[in-house]
Amino acid sequence: MANSAKEELKHIGKYAVLEVLGRGGMGVVYRALDNQLGREVAIKTLTRGVADDPEMLARFYEEGRKTARLKHPHIVTVYDLGEENGIPYIVMERVEGSSLEKLLRDDSPLSMMDRLRIIAEMCTALGYAHANNVIHRDVKPANIFVQPDGGAKLLDFGIARLERRSQELSLTRTGHIVGTVPYIAPERLKDKFIDGRSDIFSIGVVLYQLIAGQLPFNGEDLVLMQKIMNEPHVPIRQLCAYAPIGVGEIVDRSLAKLPDDRYQTAEEMADDLETVMSDLRQQEVLELVPKARQCMESRDLTRARVLLQQVLKVQSKNVEARELLTEVQRQLLRRQRDERLEQIRQQAEEALKIRDFEQGISVVREGLELDSKNVQLLSLRDKLQEEKKRKEQLDELVRTVDNARRKGDYDAAIASAQEALKVDKANSKLIALCSSLVAEAEQARRKVQARQLLDDARRQLQGRCFERALEILTRVEELTPADPELQILRADATAGFEQNQRKGTIARLEEQVALANTLEQLQECSREIRGALDRMASEPALVRLNMQVDRRLRELEKNRLVEDTIQACRDLRPRDALELVQRSRQQLPTEERLLALEARLIERIRQQSSEERRTEYLSSAHQALKELRFHDAVRILEACQGQSLGNDEVTALLEYARAEEAEHSREMRKRNTLEAAQKLIQEGAYDEALGYLQSALAEEEDAALRLLHSQATTARATVTQQVETALRSAANLSSSGRLQDAIGLIRALPPAAQRSPRARAALAMLQDEQDRTLFRHLGRAYALLEADRTRSRAIAQRIAAVAPARSGPSELALAIGERIAPRQTH
Repeated sequence: MANSAKEELKHIGKYAVLEVLGRGGMGVVYRALDNQLGREVAIKTLTRGVADDPEMLARFYEEGRKTARLKHPHIVTVYDLGEENGIPYIVMERVEGSSLEKLLRDDSPLSMMDRLRIIAEMCTALGYAHANNVIHRDVKPANIFVQPDGGAKLLDFGIARLERRSQELSLTRTGHIVGTVPYIAPERLKDKFIDGRSDIFSIGVVLYQLIAGQLPFNGEDLVLMQKIMNEPHVPIRQLCAYAPIGVGEIVDRSLAKLPDDRYQTAEEMADDLETVMSDLRQQEVLELVPKARQCMESRDLTRARVLLQQVLKVQSKNVEARELLTEVQRQLLRRQRDERLEQIRQQAEEALKIRDFEQGISVVREGLELDSKNVQLLSLRDKLQEEKKRKEQLDELVRTVDNARRKGDYDAAIASAQEALKVDKANSKLIALCSSLVAEAEQARRKVQARQLLDDARRQLQGRCFERALEILTRVEELTPADPELQILRADATAGFEQNQRKGTIARLEEQVALANTLEQLQECSREIRGALDRMASEPALVRLNMQVDRRLRELEKNRLVEDTIQACRDLRPRDALELVQRSRQQLPTEERLLALEARLIERIRQQSSEERRTEYLSSAHQALKELRFHDAVRILEACQGQSLGNDEVTALLEYARAEEAEHSREMRKRNTLEAAQKLIQEGAYDEALGYLQSALAEEEDAALRLLHSQATTARATVTQQVETALRSAANLSSSGRLQDAIGLIRALPPAAQRSPRARAALAMLQDEQDRTLFRHLGRAYALLEADRTRSRAIAQRIAAVAPARSGPSELALAIGERIAPRQTH
């Protein structure tokens, strides 16, 4: 019963656990079955952690013992007390229904009479407990259980204590309040001695909550306790105007702050509630009789009966209610009889439908006892009796059919079945029976025919006519495919037929092999033999024939390979022929003819002349020269000389190849020089281009290089002339103070002229001079700022006009202009 095993718990003591009813911080409540008595019970257990607390354990056992002593219809009954694996438990009455707390939370419909009755029953239960010296001390909706019939029971005396025990022997801790705060009496909150009148306060809170729909005191615990001890509750009539007369006084008295001002016993409170309920019942009588009449008019007789019975409970001698109840009972009996007759009619029709005539007649007889002149039942009785007679006639014919069928006389059986079908043409069973008899008759005929064919097949097997036997057995299978003897005979016929076929196949293959002379013919024989082996793998004669053919094939394939190799060698050079022979020898390493051919080829290769090898080198070199691959030609001829195969022709050709290779290299260098110089000239780098060309001309005089050198010299002179002219003009402009024009003149030169060192130097010098001049003007502008604003403004404008490209001076000029502007406004 450990916490980890709660879900698997099956038994507690002698009780079989059915399900968990609820869990709490202190324990679990189970629904269980007492197998010995056959009744359901509720079992409350403590969790291990709580059970280890001596105080909680004492309270738990005290609850069981106290509740067990209380025998009252409105107090839950305790049956047993025990311990299972260290966990204490209490076995109590299993109460159906819901707690009052749940009914209030779900806003379940409760009449005013039900609400007052529940409290009255709880008062009688508390009065009984108090008379037995037991105070509950935790009366609240959660501990009041309302059963399906409306009766209420008081639960959970877990924190109750004996009234006559001393305060020091209380089972609760000193100074600790046990209970639910909104329902605790003021004297308990003040830690004073308590008695049964504390429970009366608690049940008064529950009554207030039931009538008003809210608690009399609300708030957090400390605020709530202050209100309970010191503040009055809101009068019940202010919250519930339709509360019965007298309820307000009962609530006020039960919620008095001082115990002496309350009801002194719970029975006294119950009596006052009973008085209010009696007045309420009298009022209900005046309302219930007209309601009962309305229900009778609307044919709701059951509801009318309930209302009238309620009236008679209050006023047992009410003549009008008694007369109405008698009429309601009479109408209900008539309705019950009519409903029963309708039910009987439906049962009889259903019996007729399913052809259960005996049951139908029995049901109709019962209905006629209730109403002997009922036309529908009389008609049903006649129909059932007629159908029963027809059924008996049909049953007799069916028995005749069965007897004829068992004898194998299908003609007689079919005749009887057709006669029965004339009696009941729509009877599906008879239609099916006729069809079945026809099929059985046909099946019997087919069995006779199959038996004759089987006898013929056995005779064919005995004469070893297997193919004919198989044809006969195929016809038998069409007639009776499930005949067991068919399978046995078919297996014997098939085995004999296949044996004859194997013998014929082997004889044909042996003849074919004997006539085969060529490799192709033998290969075709081998394929057919392997195909036959796939079907007849265990046939010894076939295996031997396959081995014989394989030997002949290997011999012919060997001869074919040798002959093909020798024939191919005739058209190949000695070295290629030697390679072919060696590949063939890998397959036939001991073949004498291939060994002899290999030896002859090796000797022939040894005797090959140096002239042939030299000719091969020269041919390759000529081909390389033809394709202008001079470097490859030189390498081939040098290899020829390295093999000691050189002569005058090889030497001359080698010198020619080397000369051509050198000439080709010179041409490539010249082309690269020309392309590089042309690129530099296009970029205006004339000095660099001339240096590059002069170096190339120093190595070798060339007309193209010389022409390009001349073009570069002319272009450089032209650019130099442009630069000199621009520098002289710029100098004149600078001398006259037009530095900005001088700078613009140099910047207008072509890009090649601008890259000239002299042009770059002149441009830098002019820009520096421009900066110095601007700064001098700025100095003067600041100096004249106070003396002459007009001149200072003119100087600033000149600075801004002549220095648009120089960020420093233009910013200074702007600053001066900004400084002058505000002063002009004055």
